[in-house]
Amino acid sequence: MKTLIVDDNINVIECYKRHINQNYNYLVDFVANPFDAISLIKNNYYTRIVTEIFFKNCTTNGLEIIKIAKKQDIKERIILTSISHPIIIKNTGAILLLRKPITKNKIISLISEEMNDFLKIFENKEISKTENFSLFHSITM
Repeated sequence: MKTLIVDDNINVIECYKRHINQNYNYLVDFVANPFDAISLIKNNYYTRIVTEIFFKNCTTNGLEIIKIAKKQDIKERIILTSISHPIIIKNTGAILLLRKPITKNKIISLISEEMNDFLKIFENKEISKTENFSLFHSITM
């Protein structure tokens, strides 16, 4: 399993790297802008994409990354967003919406096999994935 995480905050990326690399042996690429993300998605194989929606000083957004990931047949598409950006998940092409702030446990869950198992449970259900993550979050955090 290989994951791509996209966040324009370098400090956040360093936090992701620190928690993931020191504790786990997962294949994870990190990029700070949507253009690099799109290039990596088109030229590599990923099983999971995790991206925020809005990028500072950039006209391309995370929804475009999700759209390209979907075209590349990447099944696990996750959006990170703050509570101040209300969106409806079914309009995004994502399969899961995760609210910020991102804690250490959420970072690990984003790339873990447990998240993979969790996503499989709900892949054919009509239940809101945002609500489902609350269940997953309460079980694993």
